[in-house]
Amino acid sequence: SPAQSGEALHGLLALARHQLACQPAFIAGFSSHLNQLSNDDFINALPDLRAAMAWLPPRERGTLAHQVFEHYQLA
Repeated sequence: SPAQSGEALHGLLALARHQLACQPAFIAGFSSHLNQLSNDDFINALPDLRAAMAWLPPRERGTLAHQVFEHYQLA
């Protein structure tokens, strides 16, 4: 479900944020999961996904964002 996407991300980052957040395989896998959601489910998941990211310290959030940009070849 969409809510479970945010909860799963929150749980993974809480348990192993340093190990997972900067791993291309983690980012690729989670991206693949999000791509499987319908547009409506993705929109419904956004608040929980945002909440999962909000508690990361700014530096870690920035590092993760950079990895996501690299995954999508935007960096």
